[in-house]
Amino acid sequence: MSSVIQQLISDLESDKLEFVPYQRKTEMRTVPKELMTTFPSESITHEYLWPSLSSWLKPHDIVLTESGTANLGIWDTKLPSKVTCISQTLWGSIGFALPAAQGAATAAREMNSQRVILFVGDGSFQVTAQALGTMIANKLNIIIFLINNSGYTMERWVHDMEAHYNDIPDWRYTDVPLAFGGSEKTVKTYSVNNKTKLEALLADKLFQAGKGIHFVDMRMPKEDAPLTLRMLCTSAAKSNARHVK
Repeated sequence: MSSVIQQLISDLESDKLEFVPYQRKTEMRTVPKELMTTFPSESITHEYLWPSLSSWLKPHDIVLTESGTANLGIWDTKLPSKVTCISQTLWGSIGFALPAAQGAATAAREMNSQRVILFVGDGSFQVTAQALGTMIANKLNIIIFLINNSGYTMERWVHDMEAHYNDIPDWRYTDVPLAFGGSEKTVKTYSVNNKTKLEALLADKLFQAGKGIHFVDMRMPKEDAPLTLRMLCTSAAKSNARHVK
């Protein structure tokens, strides 16, 4: 779309356009009862996570989000200036973001060494996990947040929350970097399962710097998802049900 937009801008006669000042909407979204979920107060929920990142991200960061919860959750993050966001929305290809992050980290090293930050679901990670080995072999700098919620959450909301085919093996994720050639010197691994631990990690100066590979096993509730995703998937499920009938 970039070339299309550039051509459109060049063809427009700006003196004939009427500009209306933008006013940010502040009203709260109404959540349907069937989409309301509650979890223990210390749980790392999507409602908590994505707005919290607004103050942690830095200008010039490169942020990658995997298809599913991360891809829609990032919409609730207020980005600093000159942040680059990379996602794959056209085909919804599960497993895209991990190798894409490898490419972004390679490019960042050749440019200005910006931080590269990846948010990837556990199901998606298991599809292309071998890319982690290439990152380690090439000594790339990248922060990986693994959204560990026990399977394909987006599919759960579309089809069946308890369907066994949306479950995945529970890997020992903090051991995976070692299996792919990493060591305690080249890869730092973390396991966080509540807000207190996550906030302490985000405040850590070494972690913030993003030098080397930092791999975070971030435990989140199985049934939790960004509100936008819940609404989208519920609508898709209703549409599918009509077609089945």
